[in-house]
Amino acid sequence: MPLSQFPVDIQSLTIGLSVACAEEGIVPVEFTGTTSNVRFVDVDNFVLSSEWIVNPNLSLEARRFTPMQGRTYPCLALSVHVYRRPFFYLLNIAVPTSLFCVLAVMQFYIPLTKIDARLTVSVLTFVAATVYMNTTKSLTPAVSYMTEIDMFNFVCLIIRVIVILEAGIVYLLVDDVDLTSLEEDPNYPGEALAWEHWDHDTATLVDRICLGTTALMWVLANFCFGYRWYSLCKTHSDFDTNELEQNSQASSNYLQAVSPMNELRTGSRRVRGLGRSKRTQPSSPTGQQGLGPTRDSNRARPVA
Repeated sequence: MPLSQFPVDIQSLTIGLSVACAEEGIVPVEFTGTTSNVRFVDVDNFVLSSEWIVNPNLSLEARRFTPMQGRTYPCLALSVHVYRRPFFYLLNIAVPTSLFCVLAVMQFYIPLTKIDARLTVSVLTFVAATVYMNTTKSLTPAVSYMTEIDMFNFVCLIIRVIVILEAGIVYLLVDDVDLTSLEEDPNYPGEALAWEHWDHDTATLVDRICLGTTALMWVLANFCFGYRWYSLCKTHSDFDTNELEQNSQASSNYLQAVSPMNELRTGSRRVRGLGRSKRTQPSSPTGQQGLGPTRDSNRARPVA
């Protein structure tokens, strides 16, 4: 089950029904007929309806599988699609993680010279977000690759780290010292080495640029994740149950999908009838089909 799109994923649940008659054997069996969708999934009594949405269409497909070399068996695959309800994960994981980034960005509204207050806001927010992520870690699948929710959490983590680094770097470059205490520039007598520090206006400009960059990253992360959620909701509307009930094509699809099963039953009768000769009786004078010899007609009659 691929979980790369968790928690806005769509899963396909497949059951394979095979016949132990290899195509290379004495009595090969083959599933024939058209494949289509059959709507007879019991959606109303689905136990996990609070977590998943079931597509009422059941897909039938004739396949082949080769468990060993030189032996191919027919298989009838029955598949049903289920859609995960992502609201629980959005409310308990995505939304708090996104809000932690908003709280971390609040440090940009603290004066540049108050490094203690800035780092207090950003570091405490980082620690709180890390503790919360470890608390909700059991809600996400333990897989070796990154899912959609993992990518979102990783982007938010990068934003919080950038905010912490920016607070310390900009503070070190702010020109908040007395220029007369610096060494004199040998190339420009009478002027101090002011290039070692930025002036306050330049530091403020850089601080605002970092604010815009982190805000843009936050908006893009939320937009991409929200778009995935919207795409899933749109997919649900395409498979709406009411539309399927009003669609007359559903009935024809059902008949087409059942036809392979009818042909399978017919084929089994033919297999049982191998070696038997078919007898046809001439029609009777009244135009009715003869019924053939019976047990009573084969008995010996007494001679008068």
